[in-house]
Order: sequence, then C-alpha cells, then structure tokens
Amino acid sequence: MGFRRSPQCLQPPRTVKSCSSARRELRRPAMARTSGGQDDSLEYSLRKYLLLLASLVATVTYGAGFNPPGGVWQTADRTKDRIAGDPIVRDTSYARYLVFFYSNATAFASSLVVIVLILILFILHDRGIQSPSPVCILRGVMVLDLISLMMAYAAGTFRDVLTDTYSVLLLASVVAYLVFHSAPRRGRRRGRTTAR
Repeated sequence: MGFRRSPQCLQPPRTVKSCSSARRELRRPAMARTSGGQDDSLEYSLRKYLLLLASLVATVTYGAGFNPPGGVWQTADRTKDRIAGDPIVRDTSYARYLVFFYSNATAFASSLVVIVLILILFILHDRGIQSPSPVCILRGVMVLDLISLMMAYAAGTFRDVLTDTYSVLLLASVVAYLVFHSAPRRGRRRGRTTAR
C-alpha cells in the first residue's frame, strides 16, 4: 500500500504568495512611500527598536531614581535632619548627587518624549502626512537622552581615581564610536545630494 499525494500538493504555491502579501497589507495598512519605494526616514523604519531602547532607558532611570548610587538611609536621624529613604550620596558627595539627579531626571523625561514622538511619527506616517519636524525633534531628543544617560552613569560610578578613570575612558570610547560612525554617513549623504 503506497502513499499517494493529492494533486493539490503538486501545484505551485500561488496561494501562499497571495496570503503572505495579504498579511503584509494587513500589517502595513496605508504606508506612505517615497518615490524610491523606501520608507520616509531611518527613524520610522527603526521605530520598534527605538521604542524598545526608549522603554529600556525609561525603566532603568525610573529604578535608579528610587535606588540611587550608594543606596538610601534605612532609618531616620532627626539630629542630622534626614529621613528614611534619603540618598546617602547626597550627604557624602553633594555635587555628584546633583549631577546624577538632574541627568537621570533628564534621561527619564527625554525617553518618555522619545516614546511619544515615535507614536506621533507612526500616526503621521500612516495618515500619509510628510512632516520633517517630528523626525528632527526626535533626533535631538534621542541625543539628549543618551548624553543624559551617560552623565548619570558617570556620576553614579565616580568614587575613586581608578573608577573615575575607567568611567571616563568608557564614556570617551562610546562618544568616539558614535562620532566615528556618524562622520562617514554625512560625507556619503552630501555626495548623494550633490549628485542629484
């Protein structure tokens, strides 16, 4: 007794292509495209990753706001005018505390702004509205967000000369990496715009 295939299995998979293209159409309802068939901006095409990154930064900075570097005092001491939950670093190094507090708060707020701007960019793109202003604002806020996060990290890790040196070298290498990878793109973009 042999196994017989039905004639439907031998047909070319035309229905699979139409189903997959229909699924793509459902996922991307009314996408506005440029003349080259590409999405409008790099930010729009990377929106899910930017949204993930902004959510991660918001989560980390939120947690760091309640548990700052060095921890918090567990008991109240009325003679020293402190209550339970006050940051220890505020008493040990006030300047470091201020840098950490303001840069962490800025990173938290700017990551929330990035999330809202990505959602606005998505809605405008689906409606077919071409506006460069949300993209420009998004780029600026993302840079502010990452710089604030790096400053909060630096303020939280500065304790002695060895960790200070390590943190400065780490931050300098990250900045150098970003500058190195953004500089060639500018040159290539200028070459493309002058060739048109």
